Amino acid sequence: IVSVTKTTTASSTSSRSEGSNKSDPQQHDANTLNSSHVEDETAGRKRLKMSTASLEMSTITYAFSHFLRAVCTSQQPLVWMVDDLQWADAASFQLIKTLLTANDIGRCHMLFVGAYRSNEVTDLKPFEELQEKVAAAARDEESAEVVTQMEISTLTPDHVGQFIADSIRKDTTEIEPITEAVYTKTLGNIFFVQQALEELVRQNAIYYDVMCFEWRFGDISRVALEDSLSDDVVQLVQNKLLSLPPSLSQALAVAALTKQSFDITWLSPLVAAVQVAIRESGETKDDNDMDNNNNNEEKDTSSIPTLQKLMKLAFDEGLVLHDNAAVGMAQVPKRGQQQWLGFKFAHDRIREAACNTVPKGTDEYDVVLKSIATVLLDQYDRMNNCRSTHSGNNNYTTVTINEDIDWMMFTAVSHLNSISPRHIQAVPVAELNLKVGKLAIAKGAFDESSVFFRAGVERLENYFGMSVWKDHYDLILALYNDWLESEHTLGHYDRANFCVDKVINHATSLGDKLRAQRIYLMLQCGPDNRAYKEAVDPGLEILSLYGVDIPEKPTEKQIRREKFRLQLALRGRNLMCLSTFPIASETPQPGVPEKGQPAPESPMAEEEHTEELSLTSSKKGKTAPYTSDIAGPLIISHITLRNAWLGGRPEVVQMLGHRMLRLALAHQTITKNLAFVLMALGSPSVREEKYERAFLFANASQAILDRFPREKSQDFLMSKVILYSALIVLRLPFRDAIEPFMDMYKGLLAVGDSDTSFGSAMNGMMLYFIAAMPLGSMMEPRLLLYEEAATNLGKSSFITVFGLYRQMLYNLQGGIQASPNPCEIDGPAASERAIVAKSEGPSAKMNNRDIGIIRLQLAVIFSDAEAMEEQLKRLDPYPIFDPPFPRQYWRMTYMGIAALILSRNPNYGGHRRRESCTQLPFVRKREKELIPKWADACLDFFEKLSGFGSPNAQPVYACLKALDKPKIAA
Repeated sequence: IVSVTKTTTASSTSSRSEGSNKSDPQQHDANTLNSSHVEDETAGRKRLKMSTASLEMSTITYAFSHFLRAVCTSQQPLVWMVDDLQWADAASFQLIKTLLTANDIGRCHMLFVGAYRSNEVTDLKPFEELQEKVAAAARDEESAEVVTQMEISTLTPDHVGQFIADSIRKDTTEIEPITEAVYTKTLGNIFFVQQALEELVRQNAIYYDVMCFEWRFGDISRVALEDSLSDDVVQLVQNKLLSLPPSLSQALAVAALTKQSFDITWLSPLVAAVQVAIRESGETKDDNDMDNNNNNEEKDTSSIPTLQKLMKLAFDEGLVLHDNAAVGMAQVPKRGQQQWLGFKFAHDRIREAACNTVPKGTDEYDVVLKSIATVLLDQYDRMNNCRSTHSGNNNYTTVTINEDIDWMMFTAVSHLNSISPRHIQAVPVAELNLKVGKLAIAKGAFDESSVFFRAGVERLENYFGMSVWKDHYDLILALYNDWLESEHTLGHYDRANFCVDKVINHATSLGDKLRAQRIYLMLQCGPDNRAYKEAVDPGLEILSLYGVDIPEKPTEKQIRREKFRLQLALRGRNLMCLSTFPIASETPQPGVPEKGQPAPESPMAEEEHTEELSLTSSKKGKTAPYTSDIAGPLIISHITLRNAWLGGRPEVVQMLGHRMLRLALAHQTITKNLAFVLMALGSPSVREEKYERAFLFANASQAILDRFPREKSQDFLMSKVILYSALIVLRLPFRDAIEPFMDMYKGLLAVGDSDTSFGSAMNGMMLYFIAAMPLGSMMEPRLLLYEEAATNLGKSSFITVFGLYRQMLYNLQGGIQASPNPCEIDGPAASERAIVAKSEGPSAKMNNRDIGIIRLQLAVIFSDAEAMEEQLKRLDPYPIFDPPFPRQYWRMTYMGIAALILSRNPNYGGHRRRESCTQLPFVRKREKELIPKWADACLDFFEKLSGFGSPNAQPVYACLKALDKPKIAA
């Protein structure tokens, strides 16, 4: 593995593969929105390191590593070259690091060469980490030193002289003035040397004598030569572009303002629009000839045939390269069936110079950007309306459109944001920023979305001032609401607070403030999202604005009264009746005033509103009109209940939960938030072993969740994970719950909630082992994906958990990766000794429990009685109720099986167990009674669950009964 550092400021224009093409930094390539844009400046950005494509990226990594192992053989070694690593994003770096540090990668016959420009890197940490990890992986495999770092310097003056002498076929001693001048200006950069030499030819400082058939140069001093050259290589390239036909220069400028790679079929209308716009603005160029040496004027320099000729000239000049991959929506001419070629700029400096041919900050620049944006938006709308097929005309056949066209929208809106307010209206631009910001969110690019939302806000506020809240209320409110949610997802809490304050201070109704209030309550949990207890009181204050008054410390008498009122509201029905109510819209339709404020004028009178509500509420699945009396309080109570539930304020949970159920019954409408209300009220029943009541809440919450199959918001998914792990798995077969946990993992990771995301994946994998699913070929890759994602985000506790599960898998499968003793954790994925040594505090207790559960199951499977007794002693201090429920179920299952196996083993005394297991012998602490104690406890646990119809507990209870008293009936 060779890590090459290029100290040059630009690579040569050779056809070497560029692994990370980067556009002009001032003209951002909208195509990069399809990748993960990651900066580690804030914790929020770090949480988004694995965004919407997180699981897909990990899958690619796994597949690519196996691909390398397959193709890198001693008969077919591979050289893998990645250039311009200074532009690589975090996802690319992580892919390379994972591949080069994977197990047994050292046995691959591969040479990796990574090149980057050290003078263009502001942070060398990623490069240093990459080299250190690869070197460490090699040491772990006891391989030879495999990392070599090479400093590739620029050309020396002698090398520059040899290059120039070879180019013009002269002796190096003859061209010393030219060599000194070029080296002084370029410092030996080969790309700069090429451009400088071409510039001297353009200025006739060097010329070809057609009479003598040789290159000549006059008696020019070194100083004069230096004066002929610019210090800026971009200026040299720009001079070259300006020396070409104006039509070519203009076409390249238009292409540079769109993408790094371009297709002349969609470049043609852009060039035509720019030409028309420039003529109408009075900026028409005098010379549009394609060839300066003749006066044959092209009537239409934007036509596809003309552009083909122009691009051929650009190709001959080394400005562009052929790139058929850029031909995405090219139409196929009927004549000859020849497909138009795509192109890409040969170097990022060339694209930058092409952009600069249109002076920035001028009216002409604004005209060009506006015309490009207009055409791109028209094409986007047209193609978006017929995305499946593209209808041809008399000249072209029908071609299926299958490429991504969203870059058009991103590029167009970015251009419009760069245009002076004098040349474009503020409101249409703000509306487009709102639209493209939502599109960025759909792609998981929250950092890009916040840029567009902010641009829309600034455009409106700079033009209208504070009157924008009066003149364009709906638009500015929508921009601020989306902006604050994007900033909160990114972890930019200061900006989120700023947006929340704006909405709270300027919105005219509670319904309009609802999204800001929700984010405000989430911000109250602190930057580490752990101050749940302190965030409860602000939630109660907001609820009081909606007419829901809950005391900060409800008394037992108040709670009993609230429960009684709920029973009266139910009128003999059970909680399942809630799932039949229509869904209340969460979009304000009209605004609902705050207390003490007059109601705004509404097109719907109160009587009409009540009549419509009563008509739709009797039909299942309908959406009722918005009313803050139900939707607003349920959304706020959802977050407040979560904070109270996690913050240890059960009295608030009971009081507020029962009040919300009563409110839903009164209005006969529900929202997705009601499922969490039911969970918060039902989970204490599990601790109290009141399973009938817990089943009631679980069934009702599941029925409500089923009404929202496509909901993907962070708070909903987080609540769904808690709901599944606390209640739903009581009544849902474990095998049917595995995939929902996996889906919630992906959804939560996409919105940046990594902790809950990994918790969901952990629950899913626990169910996989509990349900005795087949140890198929996808089990290991899935665990590796979770472990890699946890490593990327620095979640050490989850790294340990997934490593333990993977080692358990290896022990069950056998082979070289299994522990020497299958009942122990000591292998490549996890080592009990190492985990215990580095664990401290609460994590030590959790790791001890998890290791004990895994080793106990392995001991049962491999019939190791000593290991069973050892792990029973290890797990004895932990209480029966140990959430989440899958872990509690897993532990109780194998503690019961192990205890009953040992109770019948004469080597362990054959402890006589009591005939009845209705009373648990927890008062006895002597070690000899450990086995009967847990045999009785587990039988009692599963007997109660089975009695209430748990599909997961019934087979376990039957197994325990058969172990306890073997007979045909059991």
